[in-house]
Amino acid sequence: MAEANSSLMNYANMKRRAVSSKAIRQKIPSSNGTTFSLGQTINLDLPANVANTFFDFNLSYLSFKITNGDGQTATFDKSAYSLINRLQVLTGGQVISDLQNYNVLAAALFDLDVSPSYKANVGNVLLGTTAKQQGISIANGDKHSFALPLILNPLHLTTPMRYYPAFSRDMIRLRLTLEDATRAFFTAGASTNSNYTLSDVEMVCYSVELSPEAFRMVDDMTGGVYNIVANDFRSATSTVGATDSTLTATLGFSMSSMESLYIVHIPQANNAVDKMAISGRSKNYLQQYQLFINGKSYPQLPIKCDDGDTTDSGNLAETLAETMIASHALSNYDHHSSINVNNQGASADGVPADAAVAIPADVIVQSGGTTCPFGLNTGGSADLTTSGGIGTFVASIELESLAHKSEVIYAGIDSIGSITQFRAQYNGSGAGKLACDVYFFARNSVLISLDTRGANVFVIST
Repeated sequence: MAEANSSLMNYANMKRRAVSSKAIRQKIPSSNGTTFSLGQTINLDLPANVANTFFDFNLSYLSFKITNGDGQTATFDKSAYSLINRLQVLTGGQVISDLQNYNVLAAALFDLDVSPSYKANVGNVLLGTTAKQQGISIANGDKHSFALPLILNPLHLTTPMRYYPAFSRDMIRLRLTLEDATRAFFTAGASTNSNYTLSDVEMVCYSVELSPEAFRMVDDMTGGVYNIVANDFRSATSTVGATDSTLTATLGFSMSSMESLYIVHIPQANNAVDKMAISGRSKNYLQQYQLFINGKSYPQLPIKCDDGDTTDSGNLAETLAETMIASHALSNYDHHSSINVNNQGASADGVPADAAVAIPADVIVQSGGTTCPFGLNTGGSADLTTSGGIGTFVASIELESLAHKSEVIYAGIDSIGSITQFRAQYNGSGAGKLACDVYFFARNSVLISLDTRGANVFVIST
């Protein structure tokens, strides 16, 4: 039998010296203006033809200031990500990524994957988050600076992490479409004239410059073709009426490896200046759901959200388990999340009332101090300071046949040329059920290929 010593007693295992290189930090201003109003588009053009150099997008971020000239205090819906309605990545005449409703997805994933402690501290400074549902407030006439990593696009979501060549002939353009003020902010009981201005907009970009000798080694290994596997998100929308008992939504997703699907319900009543239009999510009496691709169901049996048993306080367990699976977090007991399933006695939601249960200090709460339950069925019609105004519900479907292997293999569902439908059942007569906008976000694997010795443009494969 072979014998082995602990790695703690291996004194020969020393760090290796890195190849000759240097880190570069630069600020890239917006190319289509110096100040922007909400609803406008910002272009950020990253340099091309930079010899021997690679971008490190995991160390890069969007820097800007916002000035409130609206005549009243403005509060972010969740974070400064609420300002971004759409994020596109373009190069060489091709659209690499195009995610609409960017802010809705960012808000949902923040609740699923980020701790209240981060939101209240680091996130508070960089992103404008708080431990509560709402983000920070900016008084009339004040300015506030932010530093936002531009997450949720393939430049950032490489699997595994890879640098991007900066020596392409064609520049990379990040195009941000700003949200309108009614949705990006909320001001309880007030109107808005949308007088908000973004200034000093720039991409703070880190890159690595190799020595000519080191770059030649890398380039020879690749043959001049740089293949990068990454994750991307695509979105679709539908609606469900206040009395509807079913929903069949044709999503139109066409991708070779669809790996997970996130479903978000936001009451249409939330599209107002005093409501959470981006993060005010509702369960809306959803009972069960499935995805169908060319008539084949995923999963084989529907995921249940509510079995109709009003005495069962754990009827959200199946839904939350599937959501954690889609986030690769079910068995990770160190996973950080802000999700709160505490209902605080809203018996109409199918959870027994328990007025004696205290609100934990580290769960998502509204401005008035009430909880934002994961399983809340209603929302939007109530004021932000009352219970039942907003919730945090997210439904998900995991689609990888070999779970958590997207870094090395394509294990998702091929939906190219297929009819993709989401089918759900609701309690159409639920008390307080509201008409909702339904948002769908599909995570998929993509291959980005840069041929530096041929056409020298990005080619993306789905």
